[in-house]
Amino acid sequence: MMYLACILVIGLCASMVLRSLPHFEHRMSECVFFATFGLIFGLAPMMQSDEAYVHVFGEGARAAAAGYSLAGLLMLMAGFALADWPLKRLATRKRRLLEELARPETQRMLMLVFWVSIGITVAGHALVMHAKGVTLLDIIRGGRFEYRFNNRGFLSVLGLHLTTFCFVPPFVGLFLGKRHRIVTLLYIPAACMVYFFIFSKGTRSVPLAMVATFLVAASIRYRFPVRRIVATCAIGLFVMMMAVGLYELRRVQDTVTFTEGVGVLFSAAAYQDMWDRDPLSYSMHLVGAVAAFPAEHPFLNGATYRRMAVFYLQESRFPELKPPDTNILFGLVVHGRDEDLEVTVPPSILGDVYINFWGWWGLPALCLHGMLYRWMFRTMQTTLFGLLWLGPLSGRFLVLVHRGEPYEMFFLYSMFFLLMGSVFVVCRSLAGSRRRSLVRKRVPARWRPTGIAANAVT
Repeated sequence: MMYLACILVIGLCASMVLRSLPHFEHRMSECVFFATFGLIFGLAPMMQSDEAYVHVFGEGARAAAAGYSLAGLLMLMAGFALADWPLKRLATRKRRLLEELARPETQRMLMLVFWVSIGITVAGHALVMHAKGVTLLDIIRGGRFEYRFNNRGFLSVLGLHLTTFCFVPPFVGLFLGKRHRIVTLLYIPAACMVYFFIFSKGTRSVPLAMVATFLVAASIRYRFPVRRIVATCAIGLFVMMMAVGLYELRRVQDTVTFTEGVGVLFSAAAYQDMWDRDPLSYSMHLVGAVAAFPAEHPFLNGATYRRMAVFYLQESRFPELKPPDTNILFGLVVHGRDEDLEVTVPPSILGDVYINFWGWWGLPALCLHGMLYRWMFRTMQTTLFGLLWLGPLSGRFLVLVHRGEPYEMFFLYSMFFLLMGSVFVVCRSLAGSRRRSLVRKRVPARWRPTGIAANAVT
Protein backbone atom coordinates (compact mmCIF):
# COMPACT_ATOMS: atom_id res chain seq x y z
CA MET A 1 0.00 0.00 0.00
CA MET A 2 2.77 2.45 0.90
CA TYR A 3 4.72 1.78 -2.30
CA LEU A 4 1.63 2.13 -4.47
CA ALA A 5 0.77 5.51 -2.93
CA CYS A 6 4.38 6.71 -3.30
CA ILE A 7 4.49 5.66 -6.96
CA LEU A 8 1.25 7.53 -7.62
CA VAL A 9 2.69 10.63 -5.90
CA ILE A 10 5.77 10.45 -8.12
CA GLY A 11 3.65 10.00 -11.24
CA LEU A 12 1.33 12.91 -10.46
CA CYS A 13 4.23 15.24 -9.62
CA ALA A 14 6.05 14.21 -12.80
CA SER A 15 2.91 14.98 -14.83
CA MET A 16 2.69 18.45 -13.28
CA VAL A 17 6.34 19.13 -14.04
CA LEU A 18 6.11 17.88 -17.63
CA ARG A 19 2.96 19.94 -18.16
CA SER A 20 4.79 23.07 -17.03
CA LEU A 21 8.11 22.54 -18.83
CA PRO A 22 6.98 23.98 -22.22
CA HIS A 23 6.15 27.22 -20.38
CA PHE A 24 9.08 27.09 -17.99
CA GLU A 25 9.65 30.85 -17.88
CA HIS A 26 6.10 31.27 -16.54
CA ARG A 27 5.92 28.10 -14.41
CA MET A 28 9.38 27.57 -12.95
CA SER A 29 8.29 27.96 -9.33
CA GLU A 30 5.49 25.48 -9.90
CA CYS A 31 7.95 23.01 -11.45
CA VAL A 32 10.26 23.27 -8.44
CA PHE A 33 7.39 22.92 -5.99
CA PHE A 34 6.01 19.71 -7.49
CA ALA A 35 9.43 18.24 -8.32
CA THR A 36 10.58 18.57 -4.72
CA PHE A 37 7.22 17.36 -3.41
CA GLY A 38 7.55 14.18 -5.47
CA LEU A 39 11.13 13.72 -4.31
CA ILE A 40 10.39 14.22 -0.60
CA PHE A 41 6.95 12.61 -0.26
CA GLY A 42 7.14 10.12 -3.13
CA LEU A 43 10.65 8.77 -3.68
CA ALA A 44 12.22 9.35 -0.25
CA PRO A 45 9.73 7.22 1.76
CA MET A 46 10.58 4.21 -0.40
CA MET A 47 14.31 4.74 0.11
CA GLN A 48 14.45 5.50 3.83
CA SER A 49 15.61 3.05 6.47
CA ASP A 50 13.82 2.26 9.73
CA GLU A 51 16.32 4.48 11.56
CA ALA A 52 15.43 7.60 9.59
CA TYR A 53 13.73 9.09 12.64
CA VAL A 54 14.29 9.21 16.38
CA HIS A 55 11.70 6.48 16.88
CA VAL A 56 11.03 3.48 14.65
CA PHE A 57 7.50 3.75 13.31
CA GLY A 58 5.38 0.80 12.24
CA GLU A 59 4.39 -0.04 8.70
CA GLY A 60 0.83 1.05 9.46
CA ALA A 61 1.90 4.62 10.19
CA ARG A 62 4.12 4.69 7.09
CA ALA A 63 1.30 3.43 4.88
CA ALA A 64 -1.18 5.92 6.35
CA ALA A 65 1.31 8.76 5.83
CA ALA A 66 1.85 7.72 2.21
CA GLY A 67 -1.90 7.68 1.61
CA TYR A 68 -2.23 11.09 3.21
CA SER A 69 0.58 12.39 0.98
CA LEU A 70 -1.33 11.22 -2.10
CA ALA A 71 -4.60 12.79 -0.95
CA GLY A 72 -2.80 15.99 0.07
CA LEU A 73 -1.13 16.22 -3.33
CA LEU A 74 -4.51 15.96 -5.05
CA MET A 75 -5.82 18.80 -2.88
CA LEU A 76 -2.78 20.96 -3.66
CA MET A 77 -3.23 20.29 -7.39
CA ALA A 78 -6.89 21.27 -7.12
CA GLY A 79 -5.91 24.52 -5.41
CA PHE A 80 -3.36 25.34 -8.12
CA ALA A 81 -5.99 24.65 -10.79
CA LEU A 82 -8.69 26.78 -9.13
CA ALA A 83 -6.39 29.83 -8.86
CA ASP A 84 -4.84 29.41 -12.30
CA TRP A 85 -4.91 31.99 -15.07
CA PRO A 86 -4.98 31.24 -18.80
CA LEU A 87 -1.40 31.18 -20.04
CA LYS A 88 -2.06 33.93 -22.59
CA ARG A 89 -3.32 36.28 -19.88
CA LEU A 90 -0.33 35.53 -17.67
CA ALA A 91 2.12 36.09 -20.54
CA THR A 92 0.48 39.42 -21.43
CA ARG A 93 0.61 40.73 -17.87
CA LYS A 94 4.19 39.55 -17.49
CA ARG A 95 5.22 41.31 -20.71
CA ARG A 96 3.69 44.55 -19.44
CA LEU A 97 5.63 44.22 -16.20
CA LEU A 98 8.90 43.69 -18.08
CA GLU A 99 8.17 46.77 -20.19
CA GLU A 100 7.60 48.74 -16.99
CA LEU A 101 10.87 47.44 -15.55
CA ALA A 102 12.73 48.65 -18.63
CA ARG A 103 11.61 52.25 -18.19
CA PRO A 104 14.37 54.64 -17.06
CA GLU A 105 12.49 55.79 -13.95
CA THR A 106 11.85 52.19 -12.88
CA GLN A 107 15.49 51.31 -13.48
CA ARG A 108 16.55 54.19 -11.23
CA MET A 109 14.17 52.99 -8.55
CA LEU A 110 15.47 49.40 -8.78
CA MET A 111 19.06 50.62 -8.47
CA LEU A 112 18.11 52.46 -5.30
CA VAL A 113 16.34 49.36 -3.96
CA PHE A 114 19.41 47.26 -4.79
CA TRP A 115 21.89 49.37 -2.84
CA VAL A 116 19.51 50.36 -0.05
CA SER A 117 18.80 46.66 0.56
CA ILE A 118 22.49 45.93 1.04
CA GLY A 119 22.72 48.83 3.49
CA ILE A 120 19.62 47.64 5.37
CA THR A 121 21.07 44.10 5.60
CA VAL A 122 24.29 45.40 7.15
CA ALA A 123 22.34 47.66 9.51
CA GLY A 124 20.12 44.73 10.49
CA HIS A 125 23.06 42.59 11.52
CA ALA A 126 24.58 45.49 13.43
CA LEU A 127 21.27 46.00 15.24
CA VAL A 128 21.04 42.29 16.13
CA MET A 129 24.59 42.28 17.53
CA HIS A 130 23.89 45.46 19.51
CA ALA A 131 20.66 44.03 20.96
CA LYS A 132 22.39 40.79 21.96
CA GLY A 133 25.44 42.57 23.33
CA VAL A 134 27.89 40.65 21.15
CA THR A 135 30.51 41.56 18.59
CA LEU A 136 31.27 40.09 15.20
CA LEU A 137 34.29 38.37 16.72
CA ASP A 138 32.04 36.75 19.35
CA ILE A 139 29.79 35.36 16.62
CA ILE A 140 32.76 34.02 14.65
CA ARG A 141 34.20 32.30 17.70
CA GLY A 142 30.88 31.17 19.16
CA GLY A 143 29.12 27.86 18.61
CA ARG A 144 26.28 27.30 16.21
CA PHE A 145 23.44 27.86 18.67
CA GLU A 146 25.26 30.05 21.18
CA TYR A 147 23.56 33.31 20.19
CA ARG A 148 20.84 32.18 17.79
CA PHE A 149 17.87 31.89 20.14
CA ASN A 150 18.43 35.11 22.06
CA ASN A 151 15.88 37.02 19.96
CA ARG A 152 13.39 38.01 22.64
CA GLY A 153 13.90 41.77 22.56
CA PHE A 154 12.19 44.05 20.06
CA LEU A 155 15.45 45.35 18.59
CA SER A 156 16.87 41.88 17.94
CA VAL A 157 13.64 40.74 16.27
CA LEU A 158 13.49 43.90 14.15
CA GLY A 159 17.15 43.51 13.17
CA LEU A 160 16.52 39.88 12.25
CA HIS A 161 13.75 40.90 9.86
CA LEU A 162 15.90 43.67 8.39
CA THR A 163 18.47 41.05 7.44
CA THR A 164 15.82 39.50 5.16
CA PHE A 165 16.82 42.21 2.68
CA CYS A 166 19.90 40.09 1.92
CA PHE A 167 17.70 38.26 -0.61
CA VAL A 168 16.86 41.42 -2.55
CA PRO A 169 20.14 41.94 -4.50
CA PRO A 170 20.21 38.37 -5.94
CA PHE A 171 16.70 38.96 -7.26
CA VAL A 172 16.63 42.63 -8.28
CA GLY A 173 20.15 42.63 -9.74
CA LEU A 174 19.09 40.59 -12.77
CA PHE A 175 16.63 43.28 -13.85
CA LEU A 176 19.33 45.99 -13.93
CA GLY A 177 22.19 46.78 -16.27
CA LYS A 178 25.34 44.80 -16.93
CA ARG A 179 27.39 46.29 -14.09
CA HIS A 180 24.72 45.46 -11.52
CA ARG A 181 24.41 41.94 -12.90
CA ILE A 182 28.16 41.49 -12.42
CA VAL A 183 27.88 42.80 -8.86
CA THR A 184 25.02 40.34 -8.29
CA LEU A 185 27.11 37.41 -9.50
CA LEU A 186 29.87 38.42 -7.08
CA TYR A 187 27.45 39.11 -4.24
CA ILE A 188 25.79 35.68 -4.23
CA PRO A 189 28.85 33.46 -3.47
CA ALA A 190 30.27 36.02 -1.04
CA ALA A 191 26.97 36.31 0.87
CA CYS A 192 26.50 32.53 0.87
CA MET A 193 29.92 32.03 2.47
CA VAL A 194 29.37 34.79 5.04
CA TYR A 195 26.01 33.43 6.13
CA PHE A 196 26.95 29.75 6.20
CA PHE A 197 30.22 30.19 8.09
CA ILE A 198 29.54 33.29 10.22
CA PHE A 199 26.01 34.56 10.76
CA SER A 200 23.92 31.40 10.45
CA LYS A 201 26.70 28.98 11.44
CA GLY A 202 25.84 26.02 9.24
CA THR A 203 22.22 26.82 8.42
CA ARG A 204 21.74 25.80 4.79
CA SER A 205 18.48 27.56 4.01
CA VAL A 206 19.97 31.05 3.54
CA PRO A 207 22.68 30.26 0.95
CA LEU A 208 20.47 27.75 -0.86
CA ALA A 209 17.61 30.26 -0.92
CA MET A 210 19.88 32.90 -2.47
CA VAL A 211 20.70 30.60 -5.38
CA ALA A 212 17.03 29.65 -5.78
CA THR A 213 16.02 33.33 -5.69
CA PHE A 214 18.48 34.09 -8.47
CA LEU A 215 17.02 31.28 -10.61
CA VAL A 216 13.47 32.51 -10.05
CA ALA A 217 14.52 36.01 -11.15
CA ALA A 218 16.14 34.54 -14.25
CA SER A 219 12.91 32.71 -15.13
CA ILE A 220 11.02 36.02 -15.00
CA ARG A 221 13.67 38.08 -16.79
CA TYR A 222 14.65 35.75 -19.65
CA ARG A 223 13.11 33.36 -22.14
CA PHE A 224 13.97 29.72 -21.52
CA PRO A 225 14.85 27.58 -24.52
CA VAL A 226 15.68 23.92 -23.99
CA ARG A 227 19.34 24.50 -23.16
CA ARG A 228 18.48 26.96 -20.38
CA ILE A 229 15.89 24.58 -18.98
CA VAL A 230 18.49 21.81 -18.89
CA ALA A 231 21.04 24.13 -17.27
CA THR A 232 18.51 25.28 -14.66
CA CYS A 233 17.56 21.69 -13.86
CA ALA A 234 21.25 20.83 -13.45
CA ILE A 235 21.72 23.77 -11.07
CA GLY A 236 18.60 22.71 -9.18
CA LEU A 237 19.97 19.19 -8.79
CA PHE A 238 23.27 20.65 -7.59
CA VAL A 239 21.41 22.79 -5.02
CA MET A 240 19.56 19.72 -3.76
CA MET A 241 22.81 17.79 -3.42
CA MET A 242 24.36 20.73 -1.58
CA ALA A 243 21.41 20.69 0.82
CA VAL A 244 22.43 17.15 1.70
CA GLY A 245 26.21 17.65 1.64
CA LEU A 246 26.18 20.83 3.72
CA TYR A 247 24.42 18.89 6.47
CA GLU A 248 27.58 16.84 6.92
CA LEU A 249 29.90 19.83 6.51
CA ARG A 250 28.27 21.87 9.25
CA ARG A 251 29.03 19.13 11.78
CA VAL A 252 32.76 19.69 11.31
CA GLN A 253 32.95 23.25 9.97
CA ASP A 254 34.56 24.60 13.18
CA THR A 255 37.33 21.99 13.20
CA VAL A 256 38.45 21.80 9.56
CA THR A 257 40.24 24.13 7.18
CA PHE A 258 38.62 25.48 4.03
CA THR A 259 40.34 22.88 1.85
CA GLU A 260 39.31 20.07 4.18
CA GLY A 261 35.75 21.41 4.20
CA VAL A 262 35.60 21.27 0.41
CA GLY A 263 36.88 17.70 0.61
CA VAL A 264 34.12 16.80 3.08
CA LEU A 265 31.48 18.43 0.89
CA PHE A 266 32.45 16.45 -2.20
CA SER A 267 33.22 13.16 -0.48
CA ALA A 268 31.05 10.07 -0.94
CA ALA A 269 30.63 9.78 2.83
CA ALA A 270 28.72 13.08 2.91
CA TYR A 271 25.95 11.52 0.84
CA GLN A 272 25.61 8.17 2.54
CA ASP A 273 22.16 7.67 4.05
CA MET A 274 21.06 10.85 2.27
CA TRP A 275 17.41 9.74 2.27
CA ASP A 276 17.42 9.65 6.06
CA ARG A 277 18.59 13.28 6.41
CA ASP A 278 17.04 16.71 6.27
CA PRO A 279 15.64 17.82 3.82
CA LEU A 280 14.81 14.45 2.23
CA SER A 281 13.54 13.12 5.56
CA TYR A 282 10.62 15.56 5.86
CA SER A 283 8.25 12.74 4.94
CA MET A 284 9.19 10.97 8.19
CA HIS A 285 7.90 14.02 10.06
CA LEU A 286 4.53 13.30 8.53
CA VAL A 287 4.84 9.67 9.68
CA GLY A 288 5.52 10.96 13.21
CA ALA A 289 2.44 13.19 13.04
CA VAL A 290 0.24 10.31 11.89
CA ALA A 291 1.62 7.99 14.59
CA ALA A 292 1.46 10.44 17.51
CA PHE A 293 -1.72 12.44 16.83
CA PRO A 294 -4.22 11.86 18.35
CA ALA A 295 -2.89 8.63 19.91
CA GLU A 296 -0.37 10.41 22.18
CA HIS A 297 -1.53 14.02 21.97
CA PRO A 298 -4.88 15.56 20.91
CA PHE A 299 -5.14 17.47 17.66
CA LEU A 300 -4.19 21.14 17.91
CA ASN A 301 -7.48 22.61 16.64
CA GLY A 302 -5.82 25.06 14.29
CA ALA A 303 -3.28 26.34 16.85
CA THR A 304 -0.75 27.25 14.15
CA TYR A 305 -3.26 29.45 12.37
CA ARG A 306 -4.73 30.91 15.55
CA ARG A 307 -1.21 32.10 16.34
CA MET A 308 -1.27 34.10 13.09
CA ALA A 309 -4.25 36.14 14.24
CA VAL A 310 -2.40 37.24 17.40
CA PHE A 311 1.18 37.20 16.10
CA TYR A 312 1.79 40.61 17.71
CA LEU A 313 1.19 39.26 21.23
CA GLN A 314 3.97 37.85 23.40
CA GLU A 315 3.28 34.19 24.10
CA SER A 316 4.56 34.24 27.70
CA ARG A 317 2.26 37.15 28.62
CA PHE A 318 -0.87 35.94 26.82
CA PRO A 319 -0.74 32.12 26.99
CA GLU A 320 -4.54 31.87 26.93
CA LEU A 321 -4.74 33.82 23.65
CA LYS A 322 -1.58 32.73 21.83
CA PRO A 323 -1.03 28.94 21.59
CA PRO A 324 2.50 27.55 22.04
CA ASP A 325 4.86 27.13 19.12
CA THR A 326 3.58 24.21 17.04
CA ASN A 327 7.06 23.12 15.97
CA ILE A 328 8.37 22.92 19.54
CA LEU A 329 5.27 21.06 20.69
CA PHE A 330 5.52 18.62 17.80
CA GLY A 331 9.16 17.87 18.62
CA LEU A 332 8.34 17.25 22.27
CA VAL A 333 5.43 14.93 21.44
CA VAL A 334 7.18 12.88 18.77
CA HIS A 335 10.78 12.99 20.10
CA GLY A 336 10.29 13.47 23.80
CA ARG A 337 13.70 15.15 24.15
CA ASP A 338 14.49 18.13 26.38
CA GLU A 339 16.58 19.78 23.67
CA ASP A 340 13.45 20.15 21.53
CA LEU A 341 12.46 23.04 23.77
CA GLU A 342 15.13 25.06 21.91
CA VAL A 343 15.34 23.43 18.47
CA THR A 344 12.12 23.54 16.47
CA VAL A 345 10.98 20.41 14.61
CA PRO A 346 8.53 21.32 11.83
CA PRO A 347 5.99 18.57 11.06
CA SER A 348 6.20 19.09 7.26
CA ILE A 349 3.66 20.89 5.10
CA LEU A 350 1.32 17.88 5.22
CA GLY A 351 1.96 17.06 8.86
CA ASP A 352 1.14 20.60 9.93
CA VAL A 353 -2.30 20.37 8.34
CA TYR A 354 -2.78 16.88 9.77
CA ILE A 355 -2.14 17.83 13.40
CA ASN A 356 -3.99 21.16 13.19
CA PHE A 357 -7.16 20.10 11.39
CA TRP A 358 -8.05 16.68 12.74
CA GLY A 359 -6.20 14.37 10.40
CA TRP A 360 -7.94 13.50 7.14
CA TRP A 361 -10.66 16.08 7.78
CA GLY A 362 -8.11 18.81 7.20
CA LEU A 363 -7.36 17.93 3.58
CA PRO A 364 -9.46 20.82 2.16
CA ALA A 365 -7.04 23.21 3.92
CA LEU A 366 -4.35 21.99 1.50
CA CYS A 367 -6.54 23.14 -1.38
CA LEU A 368 -6.39 26.64 0.12
CA HIS A 369 -2.62 26.27 0.41
CA GLY A 370 -2.45 25.46 -3.29
CA MET A 371 -4.54 28.49 -4.21
CA LEU A 372 -2.31 30.74 -2.10
CA TYR A 373 0.88 29.36 -3.64
CA ARG A 374 -0.46 29.83 -7.15
CA TRP A 375 -1.42 33.42 -6.33
CA MET A 376 2.06 34.11 -4.98
CA PHE A 377 3.81 32.63 -8.04
CA ARG A 378 1.54 34.64 -10.35
CA THR A 379 1.62 37.97 -8.52
CA MET A 380 5.41 38.22 -8.46
CA GLN A 381 5.37 37.96 -12.28
CA THR A 382 2.57 40.43 -12.99
CA THR A 383 2.83 43.44 -10.64
CA LEU A 384 5.77 45.66 -9.74
CA PHE A 385 5.26 45.63 -5.98
CA GLY A 386 4.47 41.91 -6.10
CA LEU A 387 7.81 41.41 -7.82
CA LEU A 388 9.69 43.30 -5.11
CA TRP A 389 7.72 41.84 -2.18
CA LEU A 390 7.27 38.19 -3.16
CA GLY A 391 10.19 37.75 -5.55
CA PRO A 392 13.12 38.11 -3.10
CA LEU A 393 11.45 35.62 -0.72
CA SER A 394 10.56 33.13 -3.47
CA GLY A 395 13.78 31.15 -3.10
CA ARG A 396 13.39 30.92 0.66
CA PHE A 397 9.79 29.81 0.18
CA LEU A 398 10.74 27.05 -2.28
CA VAL A 399 13.52 25.84 0.01
CA LEU A 400 11.38 25.78 3.18
CA VAL A 401 7.78 25.22 2.03
CA HIS A 402 7.82 21.44 2.52
CA ARG A 403 9.15 21.79 6.09
CA GLY A 404 5.72 22.95 7.24
CA GLU A 405 6.21 26.32 8.97
CA PRO A 406 3.14 28.36 7.96
CA TYR A 407 3.28 30.63 11.01
CA GLU A 408 6.93 31.50 10.42
CA MET A 409 6.29 32.10 6.72
CA PHE A 410 3.25 34.26 7.54
CA PHE A 411 5.28 36.38 9.96
CA LEU A 412 8.18 36.63 7.48
CA TYR A 413 5.98 37.74 4.59
CA SER A 414 3.95 40.13 6.74
CA MET A 415 7.00 41.93 8.11
CA PHE A 416 8.68 42.03 4.71
CA PHE A 417 5.49 43.48 3.22
CA LEU A 418 5.72 46.42 5.63
CA LEU A 419 9.48 46.87 5.28
CA MET A 420 9.63 46.50 1.49
CA GLY A 421 6.53 48.69 1.17
CA SER A 422 8.36 51.48 2.97
CA VAL A 423 11.49 51.04 0.85
CA PHE A 424 9.38 50.89 -2.32
CA VAL A 425 7.60 54.17 -1.54
CA VAL A 426 10.81 56.00 -0.60
CA CYS A 427 12.87 54.75 -3.55
CA ARG A 428 10.09 55.41 -6.04
CA SER A 429 9.71 58.93 -4.71
CA LEU A 430 13.46 59.57 -4.91
CA ALA A 431 13.67 58.14 -8.43
CA GLY A 432 10.75 60.34 -9.50
CA SER A 433 12.22 63.50 -7.98
CA ARG A 434 15.55 62.81 -9.68
CA ARG A 435 13.79 62.40 -13.00
CA ARG A 436 12.04 65.75 -12.61
CA SER A 437 15.33 67.46 -11.76
CA LEU A 438 16.98 65.95 -14.82
CA VAL A 439 14.13 67.16 -17.03
CA ARG A 440 14.52 70.69 -15.69
CA LYS A 441 18.26 70.65 -16.34
CA ARG A 442 17.80 69.55 -19.94
CA VAL A 443 15.40 72.40 -20.86
CA PRO A 444 17.36 75.37 -22.30
CA ALA A 445 16.78 78.68 -20.54
CA ARG A 446 15.27 80.39 -23.62
CA TRP A 447 12.67 77.57 -23.92
CA ARG A 448 11.72 77.60 -20.27
CA PRO A 449 8.03 78.58 -19.97
CA THR A 450 6.67 81.05 -17.44
CA GLY A 451 3.51 81.48 -15.43
CA ILE A 452 0.91 78.68 -15.46
CA ALA A 453 2.85 76.66 -18.03
CA ALA A 454 5.91 76.72 -15.78
CA ASN A 455 3.86 75.31 -12.92
CA ALA A 456 2.59 72.54 -15.19
CA VAL A 457 6.14 71.53 -16.14
CA THR A 458 7.50 71.49 -12.59
